[in-house]
Amino acid sequence: MKITILIIATGRYIYFFPQLYRSCEKYFFPSMEKQYFLFTDSNPPPFRQVIHIPKVRRGFPIDPLHQYHYIMEVKEQVETLGSDLCYYLDVDSQVVAKIGRAFLPTPEQPLIAVSHPGYYDGVRGIPSSNPSLPFERREASTACVSRREKTPQYVCGAVQGGFTNAFFEASQSMRHSVDSDNQRGIIAIYHDESHWNRYVLSHPDRVKILPPDYCYPIEYARRLRHCRPKIVAIKKDHDFFRLHIPVKDTIKPTKTLIDYIPPRLRVLTLKFTPRIRTIIKRLRNNKILRTLVLKIRGER
Repeated sequence: MKITILIIATGRYIYFFPQLYRSCEKYFFPSMEKQYFLFTDSNPPPFRQVIHIPKVRRGFPIDPLHQYHYIMEVKEQVETLGSDLCYYLDVDSQVVAKIGRAFLPTPEQPLIAVSHPGYYDGVRGIPSSNPSLPFERREASTACVSRREKTPQYVCGAVQGGFTNAFFEASQSMRHSVDSDNQRGIIAIYHDESHWNRYVLSHPDRVKILPPDYCYPIEYARRLRHCRPKIVAIKKDHDFFRLHIPVKDTIKPTKTLIDYIPPRLRVLTLKFTPRIRTIIKRLRNNKILRTLVLKIRGER
């Protein structure tokens, strides 16, 4: 099977592409042939199987809002390549474990979506039943989800895909919805993600929804204890990356100590740090141990 991976990396977001590319080559269906379409306003890195699609950066939120317009621009190229599967990944993601059969669509469910990690009960391993899920509620928008509708869960926009024909069909529908909103002067509350959620709710039988293992923010490690990270969402300074400054004039963001830890080890580090702190606190409060330490120091 052939796979196409679609990635948008305008402005400073191009910094994330090399690590996403390398992680996909290593873990994302490693035995399958992959082709990448990179939408960017920068010079593309010299990686094999990467097709550069030049894009003028229009800034936030216009770039993410027009994600499905970009996808539809390469429909003929993807079909010409004979891709069986097509996935969109946010460029600030990184694959940290082998992606296998669970991430494949089926004839009955030709599309793939991922539960949003911010609205998922990671302790019990089920989607959150919170009634205040952040759907677009304005009736004037084509992405509107009425409060009267049953909304079993909210999905993220960072990772999605499916069989090539099905994914382009969905993208065409959402592009039309965005255009309709533009004509009314409306921007959905969470842009492309709001339109994706509207589509998923309108076609529940066609979408296979997976847990946040496939969109796992590292800083949520403690709350998503039930999940096992496969694709992580990298923590970043949103303001820094959304600034409309040419890439050549930018300074790379300063790295902290956690940035030098490999992603999989980083997840474990953050996951167990609170427990380690609790143990240390208990040891400090232990009267017998404290007395012993003071005696050793000669303070008693």
